[in-house]
Amino acid sequence: VAPTVYGGDELAALLRREAVTHAFITPAALASVDPAGLDELRVVVAGGEACPPELVRRWVRPLADGDREFYNGYGPTETTIMTNISAPLVPGQPVTIGAPIQATTEYVLDDRLVPVPIGVVGELYIGGPQLARGYQLRPGLTAVRFVPNPFDPNHSRLYRTGDLVRWTPSGELEYLGRNDFQVKIRGFRIELGEIDAVLAAHETVDFAVTVGHQLDSGATILASYVHAASGHSIDIDELTAHAERSLPVHMVPTSLTVLDEIPLTPVGKLDRRALPAPQLQTKEFRAPSGALEQLVAGVFADLLSAGDEIGADDDFFELGGNSLIATQVAARLGASIGARVPARTVFEAPTVALLAARLAQFDTGAQRPALVAVERPERVPLSLAQR
Repeated sequence: VAPTVYGGDELAALLRREAVTHAFITPAALASVDPAGLDELRVVVAGGEACPPELVRRWVRPLADGDREFYNGYGPTETTIMTNISAPLVPGQPVTIGAPIQATTEYVLDDRLVPVPIGVVGELYIGGPQLARGYQLRPGLTAVRFVPNPFDPNHSRLYRTGDLVRWTPSGELEYLGRNDFQVKIRGFRIELGEIDAVLAAHETVDFAVTVGHQLDSGATILASYVHAASGHSIDIDELTAHAERSLPVHMVPTSLTVLDEIPLTPVGKLDRRALPAPQLQTKEFRAPSGALEQLVAGVFADLLSAGDEIGADDDFFELGGNSLIATQVAARLGASIGARVPARTVFEAPTVALLAARLAQFDTGAQRPALVAVERPERVPLSLAQR
């Protein structure tokens, strides 16, 4: 269908009109199409970006003379062009990109170029005769991406994909996202693809993507965007509860936005730059009461650039706080009440009301020991933070 990009009803009408039996379509475009009435389409290969589990459930369906086959294909342009293809995918089972095709060599390596065990996330490196020679007139980028193969005495090259994967026990690869799509939240490095997989596993969702969104305060939050499966509507509270049951706290999205339409680039991939601003969930406002709650709310508002409307039930991290700002909060609160407040207190009691209640338990009468000059040692010991 190149060079025109089709989506939604237009793509479905094209497939019916041309009586297409085999198609290679991006997951974002597939998510916009209702597969009902496309019984002549026997084989679908999804490729170009991550394939969510819901697409498999929607497109693998019984037909009059057998089931439609659904495959997941993978291959960077630099490897000219497909290097992996899965076996026919089965609804409810993990979505993989399969094993390397013939004449392709693949390694999953850590930051030190050491192979990782089965089930451990690493970066995918690809070798074989189909590799490009590099990027025209860009020797620096070529040197970064096309690297010597440390396992080949003949010094062949590997293409460093930037894609994060892990081996399955059956010898296939599970794609988890890009290493340049990683974000760091509260000190944790997060693979956004793992969040997308959990959200897309919900029966009401057929497409999900998560991005790191920077707030005005400079803090980064997890903002997820979802598209409803055909015949379903998405309940944000229910989907959030589903994420909380399946993900650790630091990976639960701060924002969930329902898309009416998935934005696509001219080549049919997800257009991340066209995603709308995230819809931050707000709680019913309850004004801080008492001197300590007002103190905490004021510190939150100042350090998070969140304005004056900080409620007693507002959560520091949901407002965009992170571990670095938490240390500033603890230091400022400690100076205000005349006590030493550990940064972990903010993690243990992240709302205004909870943190104020914890502050009330501190001994504000305790005085710090006076600073006394001592002889400077030849070897200055490391501070706690440096250790």
